[in-house]
Amino acid sequence: MTVGSIHSAPDRFRAIRNTLHITLAALLTSAAWAQEPTGISPATETPADAGATEERRETIVVTATRAETTDRRIPSNVTVIGGEEIAEGGYTSLPQALEKKAGLHFRSFSDNPSQAEVDIRGFGENSHGRVLVMVNGRKLNRPDMATVNWLQIPLRNVEKVEVIRGANTALYGDHAVGGVINVITKRGSERPECEVSGQIGSYGYYDAGASASGRLGKLGASASVDVQSSDGYRERSAYDATSATLGLEYAATDWLTAYFDGSVTKNDYELPGALTAEQMREDRRQAINLEDDVAEQQLYADWGLRSSFLDGTHKFDADFAFAHRDIEANTASWLTWTDQIVDTWSISPKYTLETNFGSFHEQLVAGVDWSRDELAIDRYNDLDRTLWQGQADITRDSLAPFVRNTLSYGKWASLSLGGRWGESEITVETEDMGTPGFPPFFPGIPHVRTEDSKTHRECAYHIGATVNPIEQVKVFAKYDTIYRFPFTDEQAVYVGYGLNSFNFDLEPETGESLEAGLEVEPFNGASIQLTWFEMKMEGEIAWDGYRNVNLDDTLHTGVEIAADYRYRDIARLSVNYTWLDAEFERDYLGDPLLGVPKHDAGDRIPLVPEHKLTVAAEVNVTRALVLLGAYNYTSDMLLGGDDDNVYAPLDEYTTVDFGVRYTHKLPGDKVEIQATIGVDNVFDEEYAPMGFASSFYPDGVFYPAVGRTYKAGLSVKF
Repeated sequence: MTVGSIHSAPDRFRAIRNTLHITLAALLTSAAWAQEPTGISPATETPADAGATEERRETIVVTATRAETTDRRIPSNVTVIGGEEIAEGGYTSLPQALEKKAGLHFRSFSDNPSQAEVDIRGFGENSHGRVLVMVNGRKLNRPDMATVNWLQIPLRNVEKVEVIRGANTALYGDHAVGGVINVITKRGSERPECEVSGQIGSYGYYDAGASASGRLGKLGASASVDVQSSDGYRERSAYDATSATLGLEYAATDWLTAYFDGSVTKNDYELPGALTAEQMREDRRQAINLEDDVAEQQLYADWGLRSSFLDGTHKFDADFAFAHRDIEANTASWLTWTDQIVDTWSISPKYTLETNFGSFHEQLVAGVDWSRDELAIDRYNDLDRTLWQGQADITRDSLAPFVRNTLSYGKWASLSLGGRWGESEITVETEDMGTPGFPPFFPGIPHVRTEDSKTHRECAYHIGATVNPIEQVKVFAKYDTIYRFPFTDEQAVYVGYGLNSFNFDLEPETGESLEAGLEVEPFNGASIQLTWFEMKMEGEIAWDGYRNVNLDDTLHTGVEIAADYRYRDIARLSVNYTWLDAEFERDYLGDPLLGVPKHDAGDRIPLVPEHKLTVAAEVNVTRALVLLGAYNYTSDMLLGGDDDNVYAPLDEYTTVDFGVRYTHKLPGDKVEIQATIGVDNVFDEEYAPMGFASSFYPDGVFYPAVGRTYKAGLSVKF
């Protein structure tokens, strides 16, 4: 079924959806009768005038609606992580901070953070392609199946991170299936601020950098530089990364602001490869791929205008962005040496209306997202690039208008409706030198040129509601439809050697999502978030051992719990727990002759843990000295590719982290010195967060995780 065709859904799912629609209407009606009109608009709500609990409730976020909105009006449980909170945690990468603070699931082929794959709502393989990752609203996801390079986001340049779990296709389109992560960087501060920091750790790790921000009249500026390097836990898992960022903001008038954000990143890393079970027992730190490595250079530029008219009633934003990636991959283990250029242009004009009538407030957001991706790939048969083998030129043009309207009754209830129409055209041109024959056994494959294209069109819709019966409670429910267009290398195969093909049969993923939850602040300093969700996907794209196909129905059901309690300035305890049941809903016969795995209804989806728990604690021994601790548990997972659930799963694993933070302010409070020491994986737990089923190895192949790691850091802010 298409996203807009909901009549073909099973009776059970249709009944739940109809019940949700009735519940939304009932919630809004009851809230309107239960509360007296206040006439307070968002512009006049003042958190500082309320109690301590109310101030925490009035968190302003931008990701959930693509406009500034208080979290009490959003039909989702939002996680907001401040930059200072990240800095104080002593983390070495953004994935490490997100996994501890937001309870997300990450896995990696090595200890290189640039290769970390993020999973929200249990999609297993290629899950990173179903999570939208942005910096200041600009998409970082690539058009192919490659992961986001997290090292292009220096931690010291982060102002805050907003994490929205659940489907957001109607607002953001492609990738926003399981959730959205938006990193908001620092802007020019009113008072000049500078920071110099460094960190060292086990396995030759070090990180050094500096950042500065300030304002001169109408011009605000921020900049950062960062150098990070590691020899790696395993052999041939070293990496080096250098990055620099620049942000400018010029308030030309009271109603017009121009801005620019730019960054450059250079990242070189090695690929140690997977190990068999026997090799893991012999030496989990050894490498199999002795000549595989990648060199990446990336440049991003984002600029635009923000305007506001009639006391903020009308706003118009125009955003322009360009991204350039130059990638040189040497994968001798696959006998391929590749040069790849990926260029992306995007334009996103957006109009926002904020208006009040009586006790109601309306926020209307409408805009258009346009982007063009161009991939140019050259393949060679040798490291020196003297034996040209073939090339591929791929373009992907995407266009999507969207609209979202939120109607709020005072600060007690909100109803949101939204929709998006998306179009994506993929064109692939290939030239392949083929492969030589070996008579009389193989005739060889001749030189061939091909050009193919396909256009996809889908729609997505959203309806959601929130009710705040009292200031300390938010209840919400929402229904969304979903789509995801195929990646370029899902739609087409362009690896050369006579294997190039275009997958005309592959269609977009579609689905429906139901979500309900609440947020409660039972007493001062405490908050609890509870979310239930069910996502039904149709045509979920996966590798079947031969090519990418649209699978039969899959179902993702789960519960997320996030609790946080701060006892004065003495201690803080945070808990993030996810229970997730991701399974196939129909039998799939596969093809044993081609090695295509089958699965039965009820089989688990690979690489999805059923349980994930993180408990983090901070204890202030003194105002300056803080002890940090974290307990992390992940239940067992099926090996990637084990759709029929016949292999032994990846073992469950538990890690414990410990740290100490000491902060000292010099007289006058103008200079702050912070020192951190820590140990990750204190008990040296041996585990593999990623592994794959293999017809050549009966136990599968694995990517071992990093063992016990020591680290120490020092920063000076002035």
